[in-house]
Amino acid sequence: MSPEWRFRIARNTQEFYRIVFSGKSEELDSWMETAAELKIDELDRYINGLQNDLKAVKNAIIYPYNNGLAEGSVNKIKL
Repeated sequence: MSPEWRFRIARNTQEFYRIVFSGKSEELDSWMETAAELKIDELDRYINGLQNDLKAVKNAIIYPYNNGLAEGSVNKIKL
């Protein structure tokens, strides 16, 4: 893999991180289009997974809520 490709992948990953933590879910669609242009199998599968439940992914970006506390309690019960 050439240094240019590594740079493009790293830049794309940083952009995804920025979108997720900025709360700007509307930018996710353009990120997925840009990422798909890289033609990387693993990334394409990831994008397909995001698209399968895009509304939930966007809501997770927008809202500060999570189910971490409930998952912790369920984990304690399982153990």
